[in-house]
Formats: sequence, structure tokens, C-alpha cells
Amino acid sequence: MAALLISVIGLGILRDFNFNYIYLVYFIGMIYLLSFQVVKLEVLLKITNRIYSLYVLLSFLLYLDIINLNGRELNNFHYNIFGYNFETFIGYYGSTASIDSISLFVALLNLLFNKGKSRWLIVVITVIISIGTLRETPFVALILSLFFIQCIKYIGKFIKYFIPMFIFIAFFIPYSIIQISNSASIIKEFFVTITSARTPIWNQMLDIYINSNVYGKLFGFGNTELFKITPFGKYDIISGYQMIEVINPHNNYFTILIQYGLFVFFGFLIFIIYKLRKIDDFKFLLIIFYILIIAITNNQIFTFHFPIYLIWLILLLNNNIIIKNKG
Repeated sequence: MAALLISVIGLGILRDFNFNYIYLVYFIGMIYLLSFQVVKLEVLLKITNRIYSLYVLLSFLLYLDIINLNGRELNNFHYNIFGYNFETFIGYYGSTASIDSISLFVALLNLLFNKGKSRWLIVVITVIISIGTLRETPFVALILSLFFIQCIKYIGKFIKYFIPMFIFIAFFIPYSIIQISNSASIIKEFFVTITSARTPIWNQMLDIYINSNVYGKLFGFGNTELFKITPFGKYDIISGYQMIEVINPHNNYFTILIQYGLFVFFGFLIFIIYKLRKIDDFKFLLIIFYILIIAITNNQIFTFHFPIYLIWLILLLNNNIIIKNKG
């Protein structure tokens, strides 16, 4: 109802009705429905592995040019490693970002919860696929998740309430300071590396949001594709080719902020913090932190495209998963 109301207000003020507000209805609907479901962990894991297997099969067919995406240009990269030309692996949606994080996510789920004979086989295959994208972001997310777990163990469980806000501050405030001061090039390069070159995109998207009207700041625009930016300049310095304009923030939190505005953005953070207070299982917390962190460099974690993230996140936050060996 809130999403529809915002759409009507937007239609009156901006003369533009955008159905991307349906994503908000979907998100809230998923939270509501899964709040009443209790799921056996081994069943959810088996479903996750089967869905991922199908996704990997389609990805390999796309990678080998056996199938295509109706002419869509694939977002893969070429590297020369020890004298061998290597083309990064891509997911079925045509990008390294479509498979790097979810592969490590499936590896982590099986490492923590799979007690069957297939456990290590799945872990090895998924890690190899994630490495094959040559993206650092999934592993940075895992390292940070493990760091937060250690903080909770040694500092106290109260600190977990502040982690969602800490994630936002840790990634955006330092980079913004660097951008303003136009210094600390080594640190700046480090930020660009660990975020797979997302930070220049975020910087411009943040400028767009800051310079938007009051309605846009509070209620969003219903669409991030209204804004086109060229994050690395008109031409790529390395290849000399003209860069394609970017039309999404490559960040789920910026997507929420620009699509739905400040109220929904803070509502989402408050919801996560509120739910974290009842989670004491460190395995659950590790998965939750990983999902929250990879959302920083992925645009589709909380949308229709990868619902398995959202399903795991909501069920874990609600403690609605039964682990067999605990009865």
C-alpha cells in the first residue's frame, strides 16, 4: 500500500509512473510470507544447490557461445596470466557480478551446513568458479564477515546491532573524504580494487542523489535508470574504446536510496538491526553478514533476479530454520 501511495504521489509530482516500485511490494511481501514459514535447513540447502547447478549449466553454455542473450554484450574480461590468455567466467545474466558472489555464497552454505558426501565437492567447484571470475569482492565480503564474527565474540553481542550501519560508514565515508581531498591515491586505488571499480560509479550516483529535489530524496524516483553516467571518463585510458554509460548504481543500498528514498532506506536498516538482536548462532550471523556486504557491490541482491539470497536472509533473521541435528 505504501509503495502504491508513493507511486501515485510520484505520478502527481513527476508526471511519471514507474512500476519499479513493485520491487518494494515484492520485498515486503517476501518478508511477510516467510515470517510465517518454518523450513528445514537441509531441504532449503538441497533446493539452493539444485537451482545453483542449473544456473551454472546455463552460465557455461553462455560462456562457450552455445547459447546467447539475444545479442546482449557479455561483460567479461581478458587477462594474460603466466603467458596464457584467460577470459573471466560469467554468469547467465552476462556478467562476472552475476556469478562471483553467489558461487562463494553457495560454497559457504555447504561448508557450514552440508553434512553429506557431496559437501567438499560442491565447496571446491563453487570456489573455483568464484575465483574464475577474478573478482575480489566476494572474498573481501567473506573476510569482513569473519572479522565481524570475531568482533562479536570478543567485544560483545551488542555490537552486532551496529554492524549494518558500520558497513555503510566503512565503505562510503572514507571514499567520500578521499574524493573531496583529492589525495591519498594509494588508499583510493585500494578502494577501487576491493570494490571491483564500483567506487567511481557510487561517487557520481551519490552526487545525483544529493543534488535531486526534496521529493526524490525522501521518496525516491522509482528507477535508477533515469541517470546515465560514464564513470571512467569518455574513453577508457587502457583500451582506448569509448565507455558504455552506466545506468545503475552497482550497489543495492544506493538502488534502494535512489528508487525508494530516504524513508525506505533507513526503514530497511532499522529492520535488519531489529532482527539481529535475536540471532545468536554464529553460522547464521556469518551468512547474514555476507549477504549484507555483497549487496554493496551488487545491484540485484534484494530483487526478483536472485531470490535465493532474500529467502535465506529473511529465514535466518526470523530464526525460521530448523537444523536437523538440533531437533
